[in-house]
Amino acid sequence: MDKIFVDTNVVIDFLGNRFPFADSAEDLFSLVSEKRVELYVSAASFDNIYYILRKKIGHAELIKSLKNFVKYITIVDLDAKSVMNALDSKLDDFEDALQHECALKIKNIKAIVTRDRKGFARSIIPAMTVTDYLKTIN
Repeated sequence: MDKIFVDTNVVIDFLGNRFPFADSAEDLFSLVSEKRVELYVSAASFDNIYYILRKKIGHAELIKSLKNFVKYITIVDLDAKSVMNALDSKLDDFEDALQHECALKIKNIKAIVTRDRKGFARSIIPAMTVTDYLKTIN
């Protein structure tokens, strides 16, 4: 079973039903219930997810969605060492560097799935779009 780290933008596509990315994000998350992948999301992602989606979905509905969502993924902690490593990272974007540091904590990780592959150009973990990842398992 593949272990995949999911970038914040993919989670927002999924939970926010953002066109045209929601369908492929839904396909990715459906693989969890089929026990074909394990998905990991940074704890740091949740404030961005909430901030962006609360305007569209509303507080109560979003909290309900997040409580359901966390049943299907593993949350990766962000700690002080990860922040310090991200500050020294070769990745150009600090937020992506934080995501990368969380992904590095996952043993036998296959990929980081994101819509922003450029942000992970210097990653030591392969970065791919949802569509590209789905092609590898179908």
